[in-house]
Amino acid sequence: MPKCINNSKKSYKGTEPSPKGLGYCASEEEVNTKKKGRDNNYWIVKETKNKTKRWVKETKTTKTTKKTKQTKLTKQTKQTKKKGIYSNLTDEQLETIYKLTKTLRKELKKINVNVYISKLKNINGVYYKDLIHTDKEVEPYLIIVLKLNKDKTLNTITNEINIHHSGIKNDITNQVDTLLKNMFKNNYNWNKKQTSTINIKL
Repeated sequence: MPKCINNSKKSYKGTEPSPKGLGYCASEEEVNTKKKGRDNNYWIVKETKNKTKRWVKETKTTKTTKKTKQTKLTKQTKQTKKKGIYSNLTDEQLETIYKLTKTLRKELKKINVNVYISKLKNINGVYYKDLIHTDKEVEPYLIIVLKLNKDKTLNTITNEINIHHSGIKNDITNQVDTLLKNMFKNNYNWNKKQTSTINIKL
C-alpha cells in the first residue's frame, strides 16, 4: 500500500472517502484541520475520547463551504497580484502560482522536502539560469523555475511552469507524485524519473 504524504511510516488504501484516501493521515494533522476528501466532501480532524485523531465529514452546507473557499481564494489572489511579476496573469493562473509557491511548499515540508524558487532574467532573449547553489540547497528539494519577460512579468508563452529537482527518490518519489497529482490533477506531468523535469500547466 502507498505511504501517507504526511507520515511515511503509515499507509493508506486509496479507497477511503476521507482525505486519507488522498494520502493524508488524520494523526499527523492538527485538530480542526479541514481538507477535501476523496469523495469531494470536506472533512475535519476531530479528537476522540481516547485522544485519537479521526477524519469526520463536515456537516455544513455545500453552498456555505464554497462561499468560504471562494472568499479565501479571492483574498489569496489579491495578495499574490500585488507582486509585479504576476501582474499579467489571470485569476486561474494566480491560483496555480499560489498553490506552487505557498501550498505546495507547506505540504512538502511535512515530508522533509525543501522547495526553492528561481527567477530567471531575460537578457537579449536568453534566460540566464542560476538554479543550483550547492552551499544553499539541501536535498531532497524542488526548484520552481520562473522565467521573466524583459518587463519583469512572468513569461507565459509556454503556459507552463518547470520544476527541477534533486534527491527525490524511493518512497519520497511516490509521495511527491501523489501530492502533485492531487493538487494539480491533469495540469501535472512527470514520469517520476530523476532526470526528468516536472511540468505544471498554468
